[in-house]
Amino acid sequence: MTLADLGLLPVDTLPLSAQDLADAVTAHALASGASSGPSGHATCRRLAQLLGSLPVVPADLVEDSSQPPDSAVHAELRGRYSAVHAVGTDLQSALRIPRE
Repeated sequence: MTLADLGLLPVDTLPLSAQDLADAVTAHALASGASSGPSGHATCRRLAQLLGSLPVVPADLVEDSSQPPDSAVHAELRGRYSAVHAVGTDLQSALRIPRE
């Protein structure tokens, strides 16, 4: 949902509290028959809480409630990191080659 969906411009939100905006979003969602699933804002806040408060554990990295072994998650993350690092190293090398 965007401010335009609510008939608002960014400047219109300045005098509104967070609760006012939440109420407007809820009212609009209910009027349009939208589901009551987690909002983008709630998802972002949850992500910020996870990333900003405690170190990540393997259970934080899966979509279900499984408890994967640390070694399996570490191996996957190590593989992903290595792949990204290799691409970055190749790019750095390519950028250092003088143009002719």
